Amino acid sequence: MAMIAGGSGRASVWLRIEVQHYKYDAFISYAHLDNDASSGGVGWVTAFHRDLDMGVSKLLGRAAKIWRDDQLTLGENFEAAIVAALEHSAVLVIVMSPTFVERHWFQKEFSSFSNAAELRGGIVLNDRSRMFNVMISAIASGRAP
Repeated sequence: MAMIAGGSGRASVWLRIEVQHYKYDAFISYAHLDNDASSGGVGWVTAFHRDLDMGVSKLLGRAAKIWRDDQLTLGENFEAAIVAALEHSAVLVIVMSPTFVERHWFQKEFSSFSNAAELRGGIVLNDRSRMFNVMISAIASGRAP
């Protein structure tokens, strides 16, 4: 097990995960609008992914394996690829925002991860959740999943 910290002033997340039996250490679920880089900079999610990758790599003593849909290739069956990545991820990191809760993909990603987790000991292992929310903006009460 490793204690993992990620973030660089934008947000921080502390994770406690057991990653040895998974293809990916984490899967980042987010809304594409929350990664807008139209001002010429790097999108928030891209920066978070980079920072999380560095923190996880340092703590694990090896290159982190963090999956995000930017790894999809042209012509690939994206639904099948996303479901496969979720099924083989140690943790699900949800970048929570009002835009995110409106996504139809969230429920599909959550279900795929939850179903796979139940086959591998559950969403909670050793009193630690395998799902983490990173709040990037406020969500109205009762709207968060």
